[in-house]
Amino acid sequence: DLSHGPVEALFTATEETGMDGANGLKSGMLKGDILINMDSEDEGELYVGCAGGEDATAKFSFTEVPVPAESIAFKLNVTGLKGGHSGLDINLGRGNANKIFFRVLKEAYKVCGLRLASINGGNLRNAIPREAFGVVTVPYATADKLVGLVAGLTTIIKRELSATEPTLKIELSKTEMPASLIDEKTQINLTHAIVACPNGAIRMSDSMPGLVETSTNLAIVKSDNEAKTISISCLMRSSVDSARAELGSRMDSVFT
Repeated sequence: DLSHGPVEALFTATEETGMDGANGLKSGMLKGDILINMDSEDEGELYVGCAGGEDATAKFSFTEVPVPAESIAFKLNVTGLKGGHSGLDINLGRGNANKIFFRVLKEAYKVCGLRLASINGGNLRNAIPREAFGVVTVPYATADKLVGLVAGLTTIIKRELSATEPTLKIELSKTEMPASLIDEKTQINLTHAIVACPNGAIRMSDSMPGLVETSTNLAIVKSDNEAKTISISCLMRSSVDSARAELGSRMDSVFT
């Protein structure tokens, strides 16, 4: 018995795995000028609003350089994190494997002269990364110092995240010598950018207490030794368009 104008209903498929349905929508198919987004995660509940999303993608090109003589190679792995959806779970304070990996890397470069050969952190742009794997080298003379440094940082970071990430592991193990390393200048720039990159809930809503207004997730950091590139993927979200644009500008500054 409600009086209303014409209603169009649009249902799209495979949102999480590529937005194929939305990308297949042809221009001019819909006539309305007001959209109510009824996306939801739970049976019987509908959302009537949603944060807008935007991708931030950065790429570093590197030069392969030889491994210095008298070096030893290690695998550096960050595992055991809970991960989660970068929209629904971003307010839970969970650890980000990429941020933890490069926190360790920065200290180890400064103290032990650690060099990076490869990095493979995270795998989905809308998932909080649970794992990051890398191959690194250090001079034989600082190998014991590296083992101690990683153990000390592991204790500190596990203590910081004890409530949210009780199964976090940061592990160092000897491995085969890599064929080459990422050049030192690129390693330094990459490390500074990842350490400085915003991550997590950036601002809570003023009008709806407990709701995240603006957030970002440092989802993927992956090197490709064939293409000699390192790709970084972040997914930014905000229910305020101007805030999302400002966060994008901040990302641009960090990676530039």
